[in-house]
Amino acid sequence: MSSVFKEGLEDIVVSTSEICFIDGREGRLLYRGYDVDDLVQHSSFEEVVYLLWNGSLPSRKDLETHVKALSSTANRKLPPKLVTMLRQLPKKTTPMEVLRTGVSALSSFDPDAADNSREATTRKAIRLTAQMPTLVAAWERLRRGKTPVAPNPKLSLAGNFVYMMTGKKPTDLATKTFDVALILHADHEFNASTFAARVTAATLSDLHSAIVSGIGALKGPLHGGANEPVMRMVEQIKTPERAIVREDPRHGGARGDRGEEDLSERRSLLGCRLRVDGDSDRPVHADLRHEPGRGLGGARPRAARSQPLDPSAGRVHGARPAAVRSHRPPLDQSRRGR
Repeated sequence: MSSVFKEGLEDIVVSTSEICFIDGREGRLLYRGYDVDDLVQHSSFEEVVYLLWNGSLPSRKDLETHVKALSSTANRKLPPKLVTMLRQLPKKTTPMEVLRTGVSALSSFDPDAADNSREATTRKAIRLTAQMPTLVAAWERLRRGKTPVAPNPKLSLAGNFVYMMTGKKPTDLATKTFDVALILHADHEFNASTFAARVTAATLSDLHSAIVSGIGALKGPLHGGANEPVMRMVEQIKTPERAIVREDPRHGGARGDRGEEDLSERRSLLGCRLRVDGDSDRPVHADLRHEPGRGLGGARPRAARSQPLDPSAGRVHGARPAAVRSHRPPLDQSRRGR
């Protein structure tokens, strides 16, 4: 046995996972053996949630049932007393703080709060997945002096969130863009928030407490909280012309969206990037960062994928992703209901 002492969890194997696999050096993210690029192109966040929870893609009937549960007003709406509580919070309270506190408060209203059976936990997971967008959107409007917008059961989770934030029916492009963001953030192996949530769950605590633990870890500036200062920086820069290119010696060139030659010397600052074991900053799905700009009249970079995004992709009757090579055998497609 080694007598070398290492702080924290460095080089410690916590567990194995069939849920998610990150190949950082190749810039690949896989959920249950499916490449995230395929899921982004042909699936939806609701279907990805089903895949992560159940280990396989749903049949059309199962997907319809799943989407209906996540879309129902009964599952999406917030208890009136919780909304009253939100109105009492200082306007300086951040969305992450509201999410953490709100999820904890929701446990008081959940009929299955004390039931840790698999069936009850699934029901709680559905309600939380449906309620959290409503919670964040409600706070965003309240802190700006506006009235919260009731959820629309006819819209997807992504579309409904945009609708509740703005009060306007979202475009297909806005819905698809946020849906892609949700898919890309759905699972990232044993990151800090996943580990924190699992530690809490391992004590046989309830689901809400485990999620609160995960949110608390995610809020930290060394984890999900890092997104906030990045967005502030982007707001300060305002235009791509004001961005500064920094050389990255590990790649022999500028850090950014390598391969998009027609962007000249200016490069995008944001991307969905993953770091594993000193990995490079290779983007997981670079071309989708240009979708909102193209919807506003922007040009498509030459290096982007030639296959256009279909705004209807991922709906119940959308195309289906194919299983790809991963660290585990391809998933069985026989239940897809083709």
